[in-house]
Amino acid sequence: MINYDIPEDPEDYVHRIGRTGRIGSHGHAITFATREQRRDVLQIEQLIKSALPRSTHPDVPTDVFFQPSQSFALRSGFGRPRRTFRRR
Repeated sequence: MINYDIPEDPEDYVHRIGRTGRIGSHGHAITFATREQRRDVLQIEQLIKSALPRSTHPDVPTDVFFQPSQSFALRSGFGRPRRTFRRR
């Protein structure tokens, strides 16, 4: 499983990752996170009581951020609040 967007709730992340290996099967998960998502990663680590392995890619600049065009933003819902799908 490849996660390109960390869920806001750490329990949602654990549930999503749990789908990579069911009934004794093994699975792998890769999660992309930015420096701004550091707190989200720490919350996940606290929940699972384990540190997530980290690596960086030397060809990906850390000071450049994706700025979608206005037409992309309107089509994709970029910038709108995300729904959590969690019952309250």
